[in-house]
Amino acid sequence: APVIIPTLNRYSHFKRCLESLECCIGADKTDVYVGLDYPPSDSYVDGWKKIESYLSKKEENNSFKKLIVFKRSQNCGISGPMSNSSLLMKEVAKNHSTYIFTEDDNEFSPNFLEFINIGLLKYEGDNRVLAVSGYLFPEIPEINDGPAFLAQFSSAWGTGYWFEKQFEHAKMGDKAFVDGVLYSWKTSWRLYKKRAASLNGFISMHFRNKYYEDVMKSAEMLIYEKYSLFPSSSKVRNWGHDGTGVHCDATDKYIKQKIDGNKEVDVFNSIPVLSISNLVDFPLYKRIAVLLRYIAFRCTGKDILSFYWMSKQ
Repeated sequence: APVIIPTLNRYSHFKRCLESLECCIGADKTDVYVGLDYPPSDSYVDGWKKIESYLSKKEENNSFKKLIVFKRSQNCGISGPMSNSSLLMKEVAKNHSTYIFTEDDNEFSPNFLEFINIGLLKYEGDNRVLAVSGYLFPEIPEINDGPAFLAQFSSAWGTGYWFEKQFEHAKMGDKAFVDGVLYSWKTSWRLYKKRAASLNGFISMHFRNKYYEDVMKSAEMLIYEKYSLFPSSSKVRNWGHDGTGVHCDATDKYIKQKIDGNKEVDVFNSIPVLSISNLVDFPLYKRIAVLLRYIAFRCTGKDILSFYWMSKQ
């Protein structure tokens, strides 16, 4: 599967991302598509110039099957049908049925590409499985029963997808999907029972008019009984929480996370399913608060029970 990397100005992050990917087993069989967006303001120019210069040299000397670089002539942004990411995906879809998406702040284990490609091949014909994630959240204990497991959850940090297995929000549009869930008592209750944090995120997205892929994808899996494949130990380390990320609080929790150092992936045999109850969720008092927030929203149309701790989710 080809790899898609949108980037703009975070030179050290992007360099680490691309060069760790280059060290993966199978890099020589992998096409990598990079979209270098155009700076939206002067504050982005310095980092953008460094990446542009680096890519000019890297295009001539790299370990990938192909390194294809698109340098945008105007700023495309990070969301919407004409965003940098969307344009890359449209380009990749012309010749490929699968793809691996990563932001430019991820670092990869040597067996990352192998794990994702094995998962994409294994579950190609299984419509229950919508994604193959290379990342394992540090809140989830490492699973000792084999190299991978299935869970109704999603991660955007280095993930493989099939173009034909589209998520509902991609078909309907983000706003239509979120509002369709929120304005259905039955669907909202189903989501709330399985993971209150997801319903809370939907309310926040509705009022902010900002939509987050991982929140929507995780909710879809809960609502429609779909799954992601996860590794038993993370094959991705995320550096975006160092204060440079747009949607990230500053913390070193993810930077310090250990990742798999093996070059090969163990054989996939029986794949256990991790119950959603085993995943981190709100404590009882927060679940009650989310329920009250939702009821107040449905009765008044306003977000009258939005608390600080809710807005940070």
